[in-house]
Amino acid sequence: MNSDSDKQQTALVIGAGAESGYAIQTARGLGLEIVALDGDASAPGLTLSDQSFVIDIRDGDAVCRLLSSHGITPSLVLPVPVGRVLTTTGVVNDRYGLRGVSARAAELVTDKYEFAHRLQAEGLRDADIALIPAGSTSLPTGLSGRYPLIVKPRYGSGSRMVRRCESPAEVTDALWGSDQSSPEAPLSEDFIAESCMDGQEYGLDGLYMGGSFRLVLLRSKHQTPPPYCQCTGYDAVVPGASPDDDTFMDAVIRLMSEAGRVLGLYDCPVHADIIRPAAHDQEGGASCQPFLIELSARPSGHRLHDLFTPMATGYDYIREYIRYASSAAGAQLPPEAAAVRPLHIRYHDLPEGVLSHIPSQDEVLQIPGLIYYECHMEPGERIAPVHEGHDLMGRGCYIIESADLDEVESTVRAVRKKFIVERKA
Repeated sequence: MNSDSDKQQTALVIGAGAESGYAIQTARGLGLEIVALDGDASAPGLTLSDQSFVIDIRDGDAVCRLLSSHGITPSLVLPVPVGRVLTTTGVVNDRYGLRGVSARAAELVTDKYEFAHRLQAEGLRDADIALIPAGSTSLPTGLSGRYPLIVKPRYGSGSRMVRRCESPAEVTDALWGSDQSSPEAPLSEDFIAESCMDGQEYGLDGLYMGGSFRLVLLRSKHQTPPPYCQCTGYDAVVPGASPDDDTFMDAVIRLMSEAGRVLGLYDCPVHADIIRPAAHDQEGGASCQPFLIELSARPSGHRLHDLFTPMATGYDYIREYIRYASSAAGAQLPPEAAAVRPLHIRYHDLPEGVLSHIPSQDEVLQIPGLIYYECHMEPGERIAPVHEGHDLMGRGCYIIESADLDEVESTVRAVRKKFIVERKA
């Protein structure tokens, strides 16, 4: 396959979960043949592809052997939201000389402990951090830091098991639970604890192309209260709307450019979580540079890369990256994104209880300012507290267009009122 230059190029999908569909359909529209791999035979992306294989995608060498045995020479690996298996993407890219994240860079961005130390050594990140290894039954004696601390798994995505802890007792509770009458079980995986930076949290979508960082969209984040601090929505940051925002955005671009250099990110889409320190606008300067929480060399999930970001910017950065990565030579950087629209995405953050009424789509779309709506909930569904990203993101979302933030919040309240949740007694 693809041994001749006139044959159809092959796009490989490593991780064919539900969020792979957008890249698959986009690549097919660009004329690429799709080969999908996943460890789950029911992964939705497998049925969307021209060829599919069920294989342990955590094993990069096994993936390469499978490709070789079937005569498959990929032209690129499609950018899809995945977790630690990003390292397999790196192995394949290195093996076939493809544009995309390298194996070494993938290891650095998926290992939160090594990521933090690598940036800290270059003066790009300042936080106390401690490793709590798998097998631990109590906190290490050397654990110290500026409370509050953020406790999270060393590996993983989707804000899984992330907790803000105000004391050693809360760290113990986050890791082993509050029932101290029973022996503490050994941790099944590595965790890290790091000092918490106060300030507004942001997310961003961007691209590294030819070693240069390009910001596509900066998004201000809405979150649940501590200790879980889970994302409930984003506001697009519109360049030119605020001098302070523009100053911060320039600092973000500088930080991401330097981080990409240190981590070895040359060609890949990227999403990141960043904090704007409380002192940033008051003091300015390098000492108040943005704080890079995490970075991953793949697209954002949660209806961002495939819906919100293209709507807000008028620029489909996944499509443009696929065009760039699949070109043998002479690919051009994509054009500047159009002016950012004042869009706001919200996920269905509802009170705890049993959902007894869901409005129709037509009813909700009559609310002024609402331009998009989807709901995947059913009457009778139990609405649980939001402790991790997956608790919320599968419910659906809606998008509002308005430059007036008070008006946006009024629209959010109007949407929530359409749902009836019977509170628990």
